[in-house]
Amino acid sequence: MLPLSPRHSTAATRLVDRRIHCVRAIIACLLLGFANSACVHAEQSLPDSGVDPAWSAHTAISPDDTRIPYLLQLQADRNGPAPVLVFFHAAPGGRGLEGLQSLAKPERWDPFLAAGWAVCVADYRGHTPNRPFEVLRGPVNATDDVAAVLTALSEREDLDGDRVAVMGNSLGGAITLQAVADGKITPRCLVLNAPASFRFIGLRGRPMRDQPLTDADIDRPAAMKRVAAITPPVLLIQGTADGLSPINEKLAELLRAAGQDVQLELYPDQGHSFTNGPDSPAFRDAVAQSLSFVQQHTTSP
Repeated sequence: MLPLSPRHSTAATRLVDRRIHCVRAIIACLLLGFANSACVHAEQSLPDSGVDPAWSAHTAISPDDTRIPYLLQLQADRNGPAPVLVFFHAAPGGRGLEGLQSLAKPERWDPFLAAGWAVCVADYRGHTPNRPFEVLRGPVNATDDVAAVLTALSEREDLDGDRVAVMGNSLGGAITLQAVADGKITPRCLVLNAPASFRFIGLRGRPMRDQPLTDADIDRPAAMKRVAAITPPVLLIQGTADGLSPINEKLAELLRAAGQDVQLELYPDQGHSFTNGPDSPAFRDAVAQSLSFVQQHTTSP
């Protein structure tokens, strides 16, 4: 290679400097774009989703970039930011917007909306068929999905981020319990409908539906460590015809032993999913109990 003359050397240096400046500008633009993208993805509306227009469709982004859809409904004539009830359904996870829409039932949520609440019906990540507890494994899991949804909601000016109640059915209840125990969410109160709390109480073996659990049936030291972290008040709603009844009666006993605020409501002859409907006296009573509970625990500062 021939050496450059001083004139050519200066020109070459300027060219390099210009290219470096351009590269830096491009990198800055990309970084700005990524930052803006991250803000958008904290809560991104999903247009043309095909859901009932009374509900708006959104998505939250979990730390591993898993997209978590959720539906939200608020009363148009509300006065100021609304308290919000966030609902996480039973297995399977990964239902998507169509699956969530089937859970947006007026008979279940209209009493909350009429009382001034916003209602969010949220998803969480999917799992292998018949292996639902996969969603609680790994460094990033469904508890992070729950936290991502609550974070997205907290950024809205039309919602009161200090007045959040979380409701979970079955697996959704188990995920909610674990998210609270891990310190990932701090709602004002919890409503748990037949939570799948096998792992949470350290169940050993299979329970008998009509037999109460003893300490020999669970890992009590590990369970007590977990329930000690459940500081929000808890409403447990449980049908006695459900195989989870003895498990959740034991969960209530453990929460009381840890000094936590827990209310257990047992519904005779009701199965696992009665809180999903169809309409019945037990269904209506469970809805009323849930509304009364969240109202009670979110009205004070």
